[in-house]
Amino acid sequence: MIKNYIKTTFRNIVRNKIFSLINILGLSIGMACAILILLWIQDELCYDKFHENAENIYLVVRGDTEGPTAVTSKMLTTGLKEEIPEITNTTNFLSFPEGIKFLLSKGNKVFEENILFAGPDFFKMFSFSFTEGNPNTVLSNPNSIVLTEEAARKYFGDRYAVGNTLEISVFGKVISVEVTGILKNIPNQSHIQNQIYMPSSGLKLIGINYDHWGDQSFHTYVQLKKNCDLREISLKLRQYEIRNYSDQFSESLTYSLLPLTDIHLYGSNIRFLDAKGDITYVKIFAIVAVFILLIGSINYMNLSAALSFKRTREIGVKKTLGAGRKSLILQFLGESVILSIIAFLFSLIIIEIFLPEFNALSGKQLTINFFDSHFILLSFIVVVFTSVIAGCYPALLMSSFKPTQILKGKHKMNLIGLLTRKGLVVFQFTISVVIILCTVVVFSQLSFIVNSNLGFDKENILCISISGDANEKYDVLKNEMLKNPEVKSVSRSEPVNIFLTRTTSVNWQQKDENEEKHFWILHSDFDLADVYKFQVKQGRFFSKEYSTDATNAFVVNETAVKSMGLKSPINSEIQLWGKKGKIIGVIKDFHFDSFRNKIEPLIFSIPGVSQLSRYGVISIRYKSNNLENLLSFLKETWQANINNTPFTYNFYDDSLNKQYQAEIRMGSIFKYFSFISILIASLGLFGLTALVVEQRKKEVGIRKVLG
Repeated sequence: MIKNYIKTTFRNIVRNKIFSLINILGLSIGMACAILILLWIQDELCYDKFHENAENIYLVVRGDTEGPTAVTSKMLTTGLKEEIPEITNTTNFLSFPEGIKFLLSKGNKVFEENILFAGPDFFKMFSFSFTEGNPNTVLSNPNSIVLTEEAARKYFGDRYAVGNTLEISVFGKVISVEVTGILKNIPNQSHIQNQIYMPSSGLKLIGINYDHWGDQSFHTYVQLKKNCDLREISLKLRQYEIRNYSDQFSESLTYSLLPLTDIHLYGSNIRFLDAKGDITYVKIFAIVAVFILLIGSINYMNLSAALSFKRTREIGVKKTLGAGRKSLILQFLGESVILSIIAFLFSLIIIEIFLPEFNALSGKQLTINFFDSHFILLSFIVVVFTSVIAGCYPALLMSSFKPTQILKGKHKMNLIGLLTRKGLVVFQFTISVVIILCTVVVFSQLSFIVNSNLGFDKENILCISISGDANEKYDVLKNEMLKNPEVKSVSRSEPVNIFLTRTTSVNWQQKDENEEKHFWILHSDFDLADVYKFQVKQGRFFSKEYSTDATNAFVVNETAVKSMGLKSPINSEIQLWGKKGKIIGVIKDFHFDSFRNKIEPLIFSIPGVSQLSRYGVISIRYKSNNLENLLSFLKETWQANINNTPFTYNFYDDSLNKQYQAEIRMGSIFKYFSFISILIASLGLFGLTALVVEQRKKEVGIRKVLG
């Protein structure tokens, strides 16, 4: 019987070449798109699952009146295992913002790097693979450093790295560290992607001490016993902080636990958590995959239903000879399965051709192993889904034909059948329009973000990373840069869109002692407002004309004024980390963070002479006449004055747009899938039109003969 089904299927394919080609092409394109989307979804769902104890590891999330944050005090892990017996292990890490770079050097090889400072049990909890070194001891010494294979190759080439030393220059200090371990390159499906690791005890070597409860900068993870009550442990964590940090107790303090495997997709609403995924996108693309398969399947339904009239005699004869409806349904479903398998084989060719482009579009590194059990299961689901959806309507329709009417030549499609076929075509294009509308919404959002007024002028600003000698020679650099007519103004500060510090250590008159409010701190010089064109609402910005501005003056934004409840902010006294001063100006609120987040309180402060290392970037406002010559001039000026720091720059508006890479990628993917859905639907419409024309050949011929 199966052999007969196969013969019949191939006979019909040969007999109706054009329509079979349309069916196969539509199904294969639909399957290829669906499989690519499902591979992307599978990759998103697999984040952090490679760790040995992934199902028992949780990120500690601290909450207050301003919402949940992924950072806690470094002191939280101290004694936690003894206090809470359900916790079997703890670790934490500090990752500096992207704008804070460390200079690592080996001989004449000097690079700017981001370093992750981790607790001693970091590699005991997270199962990153080592090629050299003992995971249990690599972070036991403050002067130790762990590199990935890629980072080790950059400094040591193919030489043996473990036991060798590197020099680190940051915040005006130079220290020597020893390589104690080499990691295999970090898997793509990890929310932790750092290339270089040091023990958190090494922070004191560069002059930073976080051993106090007042700082909230560390990501804390706990490993629990199986089947623990997460709510109960969260309450115990809250009580633990209250006991140890009672002088800053807030009623709004909460703790919760986020599973490690959920961080990538469910952490986008948590502050200070670099969660690049979003479960919303996964759900949307799962729907898109189903929709595209439906569009291709509807093509098959409509063309098969339309072609059914060319097979009425075959069906009539089979029914006359005793074939039951069940056997006919199985036959037509079998034909659908065979055609779907053929389409699937063609879809594999399409996937192989377009997978590199899809990876470039999505920012992934997806690969296909045709013999992988997951891929086989995925393919089986796609083929079965397509076969059943595409074949059920034609099978039920054709098996319902009455043999007496067929053999008398009186069989016609009834009104319900015609409406069904037209309804399916309308449904196809409705789905396509929905996908197009989603694309329009995504691009509208991106356009709004890119073109909206941030509260300052983001165009024509070039940022150069600085540290060490560059800070000490800043005045020389600035004077040389201003000699170029293309340079309008120069300043130095912390990166304006990536702040170093968020603190509660701000005091003012009338402050409630039990009130815990967070403020962002931006260390700047006197010229920052000129470069970024901040709008001063009250008072003024820092000026060299006033000698006290450098020592006891602050500038705040409008939200900070509201947060402190100041009716007359100018000359109001505030205290930041023990530094007393007066507010001399109020800046109009501007978006210094992503558009996803509301504007928060911000304080501008000029660091003291001993704190020049807080400056991380030189910002240059330039004319846009001759950018190539300007870059060449700046590089030459830099190299003439700075010897041990590479010239690293970026354009400020580009760094802002990087915050929305996920949205940009999603918009591009939607754009292409919108086009594909319209293409598949149009193929089906073309097939139906061609079939109608073929069915009316005699009519057209008679009309032509009659003139």
